[in-house]
Amino acid sequence: MTIDEAGYTFEVGDAVYHPNNGAGVIAKLQRMPTLRKDQRFYRIRMVNSTKTVLWVPIREAEELGLRPAADEEQVREVLEVLASDPIELPDAHKQRYKVCEEKLDDADTIRTAEVVRDLTWRRVQNDKLNVPGRRILKRAMKLLAGEMAVAQGLTLSEAEEQINEALKAHVATA
Repeated sequence: MTIDEAGYTFEVGDAVYHPNNGAGVIAKLQRMPTLRKDQRFYRIRMVNSTKTVLWVPIREAEELGLRPAADEEQVREVLEVLASDPIELPDAHKQRYKVCEEKLDDADTIRTAEVVRDLTWRRVQNDKLNVPGRRILKRAMKLLAGEMAVAQGLTLSEAEEQINEALKAHVATA
């Protein structure tokens, strides 16, 4: 077990979440003397792209927002949020998307689930989302599905299916 300079405990195989890149798994703890004078890095295999590897300096992990991926309790909470009543978003699309982007920038799993739920609900009710809305929903779904996948040991498509099933359960009763 390795305790990094920020106080988190990560070891090879741990599921983690990076706020800009989403969920991944620690593949290796590695020194890179040629890059930064013997600084140690987390080498993270990102779940959303099998070819993407993220290098995070261990000393800067907390500052960069690297955190453990969701646990079982958070997964249950996410599924409850997805199946709950949506929150009314502002009618003005610029305000609506500002609210959604701020939630995604928080890198909080529950707030990301709220964005997926609320924009999906709006899409179902209005039968469409404009281009920025679709872009934000796609990003939110990608981030949420990635974290749900690594948290539960699922494939990305299985996690997306799980999210869609939770959303359908509520939409069908509305």
